[in-house]
Amino acid sequence: MLSSLLYMVVMIKTFNMVHKTMTKSQHLSYTIKKILFAICITSTFTLIFFFIKHRFYCHDLAFTWFALSEYILAVSNMAFHFTITLDFPHEQLIVAKNFPSFKTD
Repeated sequence: MLSSLLYMVVMIKTFNMVHKTMTKSQHLSYTIKKILFAICITSTFTLIFFFIKHRFYCHDLAFTWFALSEYILAVSNMAFHFTITLDFPHEQLIVAKNFPSFKTD
């Protein structure tokens, strides 16, 4: 969890340092990355909060809210990684079995 958040911070800072002037697509990617990072931080704190409520105080529905925050964290983490499609819009990722390789010189 902490390594994922650290990775996000490094990516956001690096993205900002590399792209001093941003195109519309780059600015959109940067904004989405910042929003998803904020969601990840918030859901991490709520996850910890509800874990403590569940583990030490046995509050009703605390584990349900813990699980919901964990799902939000997982989805926002995946969405953060999916923003790579905005960073490389003209590249293709092909996953295939026995696909003929293309040699470029």
